[in-house]
Amino acid sequence: MKNLFLFIALAGMLWSFECRAADLERSVVEVQVTYQAADPSMPWQRNPLNRRQGTATVIGPGQALTAEKLVRHHVLVELYRARTGFKTAVRVAATDPQTGLAILTWDELPALSDLQPLAVAETVPPDAELIMLHFDESGQILRDQARLIERALSPLPDAPGQAWLMYQAWTSLNAGQDGTPVLYQNKLAGVVLRTEQKQNTCLILAASVLRRFLQDVQNPPYAGVASAGFAWTPLLDPVKRAFYGADPLWTEANQKRGGIEVTRVLPGSGAQGVLQPGDIILEWDGYALDAQGYYDDPEFGRLLLPQLISGRRRPGDRVNLHILRAGADQTLQIELRRRVDAAALIPENIALDQPEYLIECGLVFRELDGEYLRAQEDNWPRTASNARLIHLYHTRAQAPQQAGEHIVILSGVLPDTINIGYHAISDAIVTAINGEAIHCLADVLRITDRDEGISRVTLLAHGQDIVLDTSQRAAANQRLAALFRIPALRHQRTAQP
Repeated sequence: MKNLFLFIALAGMLWSFECRAADLERSVVEVQVTYQAADPSMPWQRNPLNRRQGTATVIGPGQALTAEKLVRHHVLVELYRARTGFKTAVRVAATDPQTGLAILTWDELPALSDLQPLAVAETVPPDAELIMLHFDESGQILRDQARLIERALSPLPDAPGQAWLMYQAWTSLNAGQDGTPVLYQNKLAGVVLRTEQKQNTCLILAASVLRRFLQDVQNPPYAGVASAGFAWTPLLDPVKRAFYGADPLWTEANQKRGGIEVTRVLPGSGAQGVLQPGDIILEWDGYALDAQGYYDDPEFGRLLLPQLISGRRRPGDRVNLHILRAGADQTLQIELRRRVDAAALIPENIALDQPEYLIECGLVFRELDGEYLRAQEDNWPRTASNARLIHLYHTRAQAPQQAGEHIVILSGVLPDTINIGYHAISDAIVTAINGEAIHCLADVLRITDRDEGISRVTLLAHGQDIVLDTSQRAAANQRLAALFRIPALRHQRTAQP
């Protein structure tokens, strides 16, 4: 009789597990995306159509959450259900490269009526056992156990520049699809953004970021990501701390205050006119900062300062900070503003359908961005060949000297008799057009229209200018447009994204 009761109990547990598994399967859908990006080197044309697939999590009636990378440059997005073979086109209702997330929507259909939304987890313990749901090549859903091994701020892997709270987890399988949901106690604990197959680990965007994104989308207008508008560096050197009048370096025996050094204030930001290079920030929004920029987060433990800015605040919020300036303590207030990637010196997350460009006498001008740099090399930046552009990217990408400043490059030269001798020039930084200094592609377009052509191009560190015969401009442009099948010799958007 005891064996019978044991058998019934085990059968009941198995049935309960199968029911929960079946419920979870109705909360995850496969997404197939047809995409087409612009060719970075020849921005007037597009690369061939390509396909990628990933996973999305149902979050409400006719709504699913997935990774932004999955739908980037999309032409067609389809939702696919493996067990039934049902497929339907869906819409990308919201996408934000700064958070790495996107929302898909669709009309009510009988074939999708059994989908069940998942709630976002409130908290995820440091030693949590996680479940990952993803699809194999045949469309069969797989369940993979994962263990959380680290929580820290990390840049988005496919849109660097913005750091978010991430989980690193160890997995027993290779859950490598974009948007793979990670569950804790049958609630959405995160979304997989990258998988390291050799280490069997994955990078997971934390539930707190998902929850913030969904709240912002559900309360339009979309607020975006908060930014304070300054660059900083740790302040560890005791000599440097003494120079600024800060307390000695923190040690267990000498528990003095920490503090970080402000190195640059970005033009047009909330920090402009409030902070100065050389200021020592000791406390931000009520949290003391150590000499490396860490603070003790009440929910996640020891984290870096950016979590207090973009992770806990929104654009428009005002925060108090305690600083040390010229050896004197001061209390200041900063208004956080929306982070605008297009305002960076080297924009990163703009994800435009078509880059702005100008083709004049075979010279191809465009503004430098992160997507262009990564497209040049398969293993960028370790194998990148243009050291000057890479140096600018790593040192000044987010720091224009004035509002609206961008780096204009001569990305290449389309060979023609009008530009003989310049065919080998590529990825060169343009500093002046017709003797006038330029700060963005709009300046190049303005000068070209004013002077009815480009007669002289000054390049950084080349030692000589490019000189063109403007009397042959119209004929050369017509030849090149026909030869290279260029539909328009320039593209300029009317408004910033």
